[in-house]
Amino acid sequence: MYAAALTPLIASLTDLTNWSQCWYADDSACAAKLPKLREWFEHLCKLGPAYGYYPEPQKTVVVVDEVDEAEANACFSDSGVKVVRGQCYLGGFIGDPEGTKHYVEAKPRTKLTNSTYFCHITACCKGKSFANNSSQFFANSNWSYARTLIKGYESA
Repeated sequence: MYAAALTPLIASLTDLTNWSQCWYADDSACAAKLPKLREWFEHLCKLGPAYGYYPEPQKTVVVVDEVDEAEANACFSDSGVKVVRGQCYLGGFIGDPEGTKHYVEAKPRTKLTNSTYFCHITACCKGKSFANNSSQFFANSNWSYARTLIKGYESA
């Protein structure tokens, strides 16, 4: 319901000539040249509270290529926004190849942690086979989803 209430805010930020935005519930993202990205973020901070949306700069990241990092740091220096070269986003990873590789290599450990969590559930459940099957399904689904989002790892 909250996401639907943000529709007027999203519409007021729509500017197809300067940026492209993507929203998933109350998570927003924008792709643009750095000065326009800063402009979008300022509009979001200014207009958001009227719609009950309060951007948190300290939780906000700008993902850039290495060549744009200095410009991005200068552009967002007084905003509280963190400039990075890679970031997890909606189950995938956006950023440099090294960060992507690290993210993908960490996924099996995540699967192991999730499996361990479900094993604890199994120990407490009478339907042990159900909990075990759920654990395996969850881990496999999680990995399958993530690898479809990451270029170069679609068939891993």
